[in-house]
Amino acid sequence: MSDEQHPTSILDEKDPGDDTLERFKYQCSVAAINCVRLLAQSPDVVRVICENFEDILIERSDGSFVGLQVKTKRLDLDAFKATDDAVLKSLSRFCELDQLFPEVFCTFDFSTNHWFWENSESGNNLPWLLRSIKERGNVKRLPKTNPLRSFVQKLCRATGLSEEQVVATLCKTIINCRSEAIGHI
Repeated sequence: MSDEQHPTSILDEKDPGDDTLERFKYQCSVAAINCVRLLAQSPDVVRVICENFEDILIERSDGSFVGLQVKTKRLDLDAFKATDDAVLKSLSRFCELDQLFPEVFCTFDFSTNHWFWENSESGNNLPWLLRSIKERGNVKRLPKTNPLRSFVQKLCRATGLSEEQVVATLCKTIINCRSEAIGHI
């Protein structure tokens, strides 16, 4: 049997288990990086909790928390857009947690191995949307067709929360993209 026909040299494309495991490994690596901060006695990290309310919760020394969502994607796929289900579900979850635990979360972090779509200032551009909402502090007096207001309204419908509640959470939300294959963290 040649090496080309050996089960260790051919990827079984019918079984997605290896891809799933790589994604979990990436998420665990992000958790491990934060645990190293804890072990290094970083003054702002006192505890790292995995898979409770978020992928990772980081408790800070002042008692506040960072909620961290880790989303992975193959690099040959399109960039994350603000309208993607994975993005909307994560941001909705952030909004709901912020209401469930008032004044507990100082930051919500959407991290990915991929990148975010930034081709124009539109409703697909999550970095621009978040930056613009933070600069304004609200979406009041914007027409309903404005991308900022439309985005906030979409999250309001998904969560049952008010514009003010959603905007308050989005103002605490950061995004991080590493632009690396999931096996290279």
